[in-house]
Amino acid sequence: MKSFWLYVLLFCVIGSAESFAAQAIFEAWSLSPLSRALRHPQEGARVENKSLIVRSRYEDHSVLVKQEATRELTCRFLHSFLYGRHRLRSSSPALLPQRAFDRFSQVESIEFEFFTSLLSNEPTSPYWDIRPSLPPEAVRPDSSLRVEWTRQEEVISYLQLRISRQEWTSLASLLDRRPHYAFREFEQEACDAVFQFLPQLKSNFTAIRNALLQKN
Repeated sequence: MKSFWLYVLLFCVIGSAESFAAQAIFEAWSLSPLSRALRHPQEGARVENKSLIVRSRYEDHSVLVKQEATRELTCRFLHSFLYGRHRLRSSSPALLPQRAFDRFSQVESIEFEFFTSLLSNEPTSPYWDIRPSLPPEAVRPDSSLRVEWTRQEEVISYLQLRISRQEWTSLASLLDRRPHYAFREFEQEACDAVFQFLPQLKSNFTAIRNALLQKN
């Protein structure tokens, strides 16, 4: 019996350590405020099915207004994937994907995505609000017709990237000569080469357009 509980305790400790490590990785990766209270509930990092999944909320003019993957937005996404948060880039000479693969030996791939959230108020079915002082058979005009509004949120992932360890090794070799690019330098000098190396980069702006059309 003791061995069983020791196994359970060890499993919990390992799980907590893994969760803490994933959270630390997300702190470096995220473009959102470091304060958890200011983050979206779906932002974060987790290990699932031998894949490290990192989700970050990011919105700019091209996401909800243009509703397309502009070159600048795509470069911003790739730059964030490689280098992460500005204030934390100097903490290690290794690029963030390399740090993640080194930290999680069981992870075989990294999934990185940007998402946005659309908020709307949806009405419920109207109902008669009968005053408590009135009997059930009271005349309807003495009551009030009410409609309640509920806030609805739709979360849409609009840029997604999946890269394996082997693919990352090949990509990292392209960046070894200049491991730390500022965004504008990266956009001008390296973004196109990285983009061509990652044909599995997916965009889903159709879902954003459809959601906005339904709200109008």
